[in-house]
Amino acid sequence: MSAQQATTGQLRPDGSRVAPHPLDQLSIEESDYAREVILNARGSKVAINFRSIFVDEPPKQELSRFLDIENAGRLTSHTPRPARVAKVQYDVIRDDRQHEYMESCVDIGSGNETQQRVVEKMHQAALTT
Repeated sequence: MSAQQATTGQLRPDGSRVAPHPLDQLSIEESDYAREVILNARGSKVAINFRSIFVDEPPKQELSRFLDIENAGRLTSHTPRPARVAKVQYDVIRDDRQHEYMESCVDIGSGNETQQRVVEKMHQAALTT
């Protein structure tokens, strides 16, 4: 699935698509796309246990600009929109039964993993493998 296919939005009566609102939940296609980006980035030598995938709200400054335009009634299909970003929380489980709890951000439009971090063990919820 390409990044273009992942960003869906609502259908208009003429069959064209309206870009999703920056605060809309991720569509199934967007969630699946974010999942595929993570799987491809981690490779096939580890098992991945996905905990959750959800929209990561845009930075306040970008969102405020968009909302100002929307509230003024000047929103068009050409209006710049904040990036659709999926926050993905998952466990990477290695052959030796060791695991890391990780969080990543995936830019749905570009298909890039923009942030990644390992959550320290003291902050992790239990995982039974």
